[in-house]
Amino acid sequence: MKTPALSLPAKLTALVSALVLALGLAGCGGGGDSQNTFRIGLEASYPPMEFKDASGKTVGFDIDMAREVAKRLGKDLKIVEIEFDGIWEGLNTERYDAAISACSITQARLKNYLFTKPYIANKQVIVAKKAIADKITSLDALAGMKVGVQKGTTADSACRKFLDENKSKQFTLESYPGATQALDNLELDRLQVVVVDLVVGSYYVNDAKRGFAYAPASFAYEPIGAAFKKTNTELHAKVDKILADMRADGTLQAISKKWFNEDIVSNVKQEYPE
Repeated sequence: MKTPALSLPAKLTALVSALVLALGLAGCGGGGDSQNTFRIGLEASYPPMEFKDASGKTVGFDIDMAREVAKRLGKDLKIVEIEFDGIWEGLNTERYDAAISACSITQARLKNYLFTKPYIANKQVIVAKKAIADKITSLDALAGMKVGVQKGTTADSACRKFLDENKSKQFTLESYPGATQALDNLELDRLQVVVVDLVVGSYYVNDAKRGFAYAPASFAYEPIGAAFKKTNTELHAKVDKILADMRADGTLQAISKKWFNEDIVSNVKQEYPE
């Protein structure tokens, strides 16, 4: 039996219905995919937290930790790479379930996002060539220098806040897409200092061929946590519990010793700067 031919109004109705269905599926943002995967957003130029190894593979502390979290959730890990200054928009638009990218917990961010309890200790340190590092005993000593930061990070915010509040002690602030670019420019003497997370600064200071050292002065204590959209309460609670379990059974400490040669995940203070 032949299918009866549709009238023009009926054809239009069918076409609109098909478009609505297609748009609806597209708007799900991979919803079916998220049933079986734990999707994390990160910016992969922040060694040893997340970076590319010699083969181009994304590795680091956060990757090992997130992979174990995904395993305990019963899901596969999916990494979505994005520049850090876009990481919060990606979380808002549900491109991924969590931002796990050395995200510092601050009072300002807590107003807009859910964070797990901090899983690693951290603060903003000043890295310089050894010849001048020990002369930077206060933030005032940065006046007149070229200071590098990664764009959109709390180091970027801390430096801009200092400049706003200290008009007579100005320095030139250079923002880069990645922390590695800022540190490479420090090595080439295009910058005098770089302000960066301790977890990244330690990786570079411990690399003897770089000739870097910490300055005695530093910015605020800023512990790191995994961030979720405010409405994603169920997954946030599950991941928070898993991280507590990983600390209790020693898994988190083992990952810390792998990447930092020390335990910087125990006894992390729950104190958050503005």
